[in-house]
Amino acid sequence: DRSHTEIAGSPCFTGVTVSDRVAAVGAMETFVGEEFTQSNLVSGADSIDLLFDAIYHRMGLLANFGKIGVAWQSSKIEPFHILTLNLAGQGTGYGSGQSLVTYPVSNQTNVLLDWLVNESPCPLGCSKTGSLVGYPLSIQTSGHRLQINSFTLMDSSGLVNGTVLTPATDPNLVGSSDRAAFIPQTHLMSNTTYTAQVIGTLDGAPLTKTWFFTTLTVTPLQLTSSVNTVIPKGGTFDLTFSGGSQNYKTETGVIFTLAYTGTSTSAPRPVDVMVQTANSYRLTNNGQCTISTGCTVDITGTDSLGNAATATVVVRP
Repeated sequence: DRSHTEIAGSPCFTGVTVSDRVAAVGAMETFVGEEFTQSNLVSGADSIDLLFDAIYHRMGLLANFGKIGVAWQSSKIEPFHILTLNLAGQGTGYGSGQSLVTYPVSNQTNVLLDWLVNESPCPLGCSKTGSLVGYPLSIQTSGHRLQINSFTLMDSSGLVNGTVLTPATDPNLVGSSDRAAFIPQTHLMSNTTYTAQVIGTLDGAPLTKTWFFTTLTVTPLQLTSSVNTVIPKGGTFDLTFSGGSQNYKTETGVIFTLAYTGTSTSAPRPVDVMVQTANSYRLTNNGQCTISTGCTVDITGTDSLGNAATATVVVRP
């Protein structure tokens, strides 16, 4: 796996390891890290959100680094965009004491309900990749020894089922004694206040950490087209989601279903779909329509909870 290494002699080579690459730009640090994501998202901010939702990558971003370098690469082949973050040096975000950082943070609102598992290494085992689970929680400190006896999440009905990840239970966290996570088994409930609690020790001293957060309110899902006219061959238009779970990724990976006229059932559908941002997709009239007056395409989109919304466009041959 060369995901975090470079090969000498390759274009733009600056060092085999992260430490080498950090040193190449003059940062002589021993505390270094790297996070990156490959996707078709055209927004760097959306790519950061992807990293923050993924539990291990979030922990890397919250590891109290003081310096950050950012690279963004675009390509003509998928994945079309790669975001790389090199991190180095101790920061001051945790202060001088034994501060704890949680996410979601205390009293945070509009917290997402769920997460589509897509991370390497695999936090729940690779057989769970592509499945929907509840939105992950994390707690960590900067280099202090955090011993977890229990990590729980509660709503008004009682305990939420989930998986606790600690260095003692998760081989992917071995060597990182300052962090832990809780991943709910299923999506969280809309507009609900949750209580998270960690009981254990911090550098050997008894620790009880309790905090609260509130999930977003699910509103009716809407699917809006950027155009309301006939789309010529080769023409593009954007479909944008709003409302719903605010997570427009599903367990099956099928965001859209299409009903259309003008092609046989065995022929390719008359539009091609490409992701643009976290909530929008670009569709292209691929010329498969065979009706001179145009093909009506009813496009039904779903969010992660299975809520559906429909938009209709007409594409010309």
